[in-house]
Amino acid sequence: MIGKTISHYKILEKLGEGGMGIVYKANDTKLDRAVAIKFLPRHIAKNEEDRKRFEIEAKAAAALNQPNIATIYTVEEAAAETFIVMEYIEGQELKEVVESGLPDLLEIREILDYATQIAQGIQAAHEKGVIHRDIKSANIMITPKGQAKIMDFGLAKVHGGTPLTKEHSTLGTAAYMSPEQALGEDIDHRTDIWSFGVVVYEMLTGQLPFQGMYDSAIIQNILYGEPHSIADKRADVPFEISQIINRCLQKDREHRYQTFGDLLDDLKNVGRAADSGRTKPKIRMHWKKNTVIGIVAAVTMIVVSAIITISLFLAKPINPQIVNTRSLVRPTNVRRLFHQISPDGSRVAYVSDQNGNPDVWVEHLASGQRFNLTESYKGNDGGMTWSPDSDRSLAARPASAQLDFLIQRNFTFEDQVYLLG
Repeated sequence: MIGKTISHYKILEKLGEGGMGIVYKANDTKLDRAVAIKFLPRHIAKNEEDRKRFEIEAKAAAALNQPNIATIYTVEEAAAETFIVMEYIEGQELKEVVESGLPDLLEIREILDYATQIAQGIQAAHEKGVIHRDIKSANIMITPKGQAKIMDFGLAKVHGGTPLTKEHSTLGTAAYMSPEQALGEDIDHRTDIWSFGVVVYEMLTGQLPFQGMYDSAIIQNILYGEPHSIADKRADVPFEISQIINRCLQKDREHRYQTFGDLLDDLKNVGRAADSGRTKPKIRMHWKKNTVIGIVAAVTMIVVSAIITISLFLAKPINPQIVNTRSLVRPTNVRRLFHQISPDGSRVAYVSDQNGNPDVWVEHLASGQRFNLTESYKGNDGGMTWSPDSDRSLAARPASAQLDFLIQRNFTFEDQVYLLG
């Protein structure tokens, strides 16, 4: 493709590639200017749904005229290719900006500036009825002058538009997904508020708030875990900023900011306070308080972990491989995951259903060695739980919400524990 001329655009270099298109830098020979061209990959061009999504990206973004959103020039077809022509932005992805400085972190004032610009761009999209659905640091460009530009509306959802995905389908990037998006539920503009909170957390700490070795592990953390306190990651973050991020990352969307207008008001207030220096005393007091709490919590966790570990290793060995444990409390919220990472991160347990015979497997992540734990698994892949020491047992708990499925597969409903070694 590089070196070719399509219509009046000469392709110069490849800029990037994603699930919904390949982006090239090109020269518009008519206007003699650099542009970015996004082509729909040919292997999915025949799919009507993908073509519609490609077109809606252009329509959604072209309707937005805001300095913090990449400008769409036109949509064209030539030489059996369909492509969007947009402004070419000099600069770096925000993700690259954050990572290139590590271990040093961005300055608070710089983060507030980027966050405000990003929020203003998303707010403008929401006012036009457009939900981005894939806000992440890799979709935000930072120009040499410090201007933030939101790109890639490939997953955009336009209010009142034609549904382009199957009901309960999951789209987006796992680490930035809201809980409702990860579960495949209907989403609204508040999913962008969650993703925005993830991006700002990433700028502040250089890390993502919800991590995991696999997408399913990340989603489990999003649904059930809590991010590390920002104050524990860096001492110079004003308490007010931590509060803003915490509110963005509320799992119940009713408890998040309801609009970017309200969020922007708080960001601007924090910015003015930071400029005047009024937040500095609060930073020190908050840091000292959290330091003491953190030390107490850490010591408590060490003692509790030691007691559990000693108790487990001193316990009388159990001979049977499968032990019924009907007395275990069943979870009220069923996890819909296919595997479970051990607490120490050394192993993963998962269910493999081959020829209608589901088995529980355990794999050592470092060596890749795996073994079949049981030949007659009587649970399901929705509720596996490791013992705290990651070594003694793995509990498999049938999910009451999936009884119909279990009946169809002739599984029993007993909670069971599989002993390791």
